[in-house]
Amino acid sequence: MHLTGPSNSEPGAAAITVDESGRIIVAGCCDGVDVGRLGRDGSLDRSFGSGGWAAVAPPTHDPVDPQAEQVLSDTDGRTIVGVDSYPSGCCSRFWLTALTPAGRLDTSFGNGGWAEVDMTGIGPDEGIAGLYEEPDGSILVEAIGGNMGTYGIDVIKFSSTGQADPAFSQSFHAVWDNLVFDASFVGHMFLRGNGAFGIVGFSASGFAAEDPMNPTPTGFSVGFTSEGTLDTGYGHGGDVSYPGTFQGDAVVPWAEGSMIQELDYASPAGSQQDIVVGFRQLTSQGFINPDFGVNGRVVVSTTPTTSSPYQFPPYSEPEVLAAWPDRGTRYGSC
Repeated sequence: MHLTGPSNSEPGAAAITVDESGRIIVAGCCDGVDVGRLGRDGSLDRSFGSGGWAAVAPPTHDPVDPQAEQVLSDTDGRTIVGVDSYPSGCCSRFWLTALTPAGRLDTSFGNGGWAEVDMTGIGPDEGIAGLYEEPDGSILVEAIGGNMGTYGIDVIKFSSTGQADPAFSQSFHAVWDNLVFDASFVGHMFLRGNGAFGIVGFSASGFAAEDPMNPTPTGFSVGFTSEGTLDTGYGHGGDVSYPGTFQGDAVVPWAEGSMIQELDYASPAGSQQDIVVGFRQLTSQGFINPDFGVNGRVVVSTTPTTSSPYQFPPYSEPEVLAAWPDRGTRYGSC
C-alpha cells in the first residue's frame, strides 16, 4: 500500500500506532506533519480529518520544517503527536498536539491545541523517543538527546489537557541526575502499571549507584513511582545493574508484570566484532529471569562488523521491539 499525505513533499512514515478500535494511525514526515487513519482492512478512513488525513503545523511565526516524532492514541480516542520543528536562526523546538477522534485539532489541549515540550539540559540532537498514557490520562514524554557519545534522557509529564507538571520533573531529576554517569547509552522507558514506570539502559562508563569510583560498562534499570520519585521497592532499593557489555535499546511489557528487553552486544575479536542480537526477560522487580532461554538470554543472530564495542555500524542494531502475546508471535525486533 502506498500512502501520500496532503502536505508532504518528501513523504515518509515517522510513527505508527493502533487505536482501541484496531484502526491504524500513521504520522508522516518530512516538510510537514500529516496524520492519517486507516481502517482495520487497511483502507483510508475518510471520516478522519479531511478525506482521511489531518495536516498540522506548530504555532510558530518562523519558517519551520516540522516533522512527526511519535504518535499515541489515548483512551478518549484522541491522537497525540510529538512534533519537532526548526525555526530559522534557532535550535529545534518540540511540541505535543492533540487531534479529536474526528481528526480535528483539539483546541482544549495546551494552548490552542499545542503544548511545547521543554528539552533543555539533555544535550543537542534531541528528539521525542516515546509517548505513554498513564491510567489517569496524563501523558509521559520520553526525550533523548546526545552528542559525541554522550547521551541524556528526560521524562516530562503533561496532564490530559496538555499542561506540564513541573513538580514531576523536579522529582525525576532529583533521582536521575545522581544515578548515571554522563557518557551513557540510555535505552528506553517502560510503563510498570498503576502509573509507575522504569528506564532500562546501558552506560559505557558505569552506573554511579553501584561503584562510582570504579566505572565499568554496565546495563541497568531504574524504577520510578507515578510521581517521578525513586521506587525503593524496585530492584535493590530502586535500581538493578547488569554487569557486562550487553546493551538494551528497547523493552516491552510481558506476562505478569515482567518485561522483554532487546539486547545487542559487540564482542572484541581482533579487528572484527560480532554483533549479537537477542532478548532477555526481566521480572516485575527488574531482575533477570535465569529460566528464560539459556542463562537468561535468547540469542537470535550475529552480524560481523569492524566497529568498536560501543559504536555500532548503521542498520545493524535493533532499536524497536514489539510483542503480541495474544497473537502467538513471541518477539519481534527490527
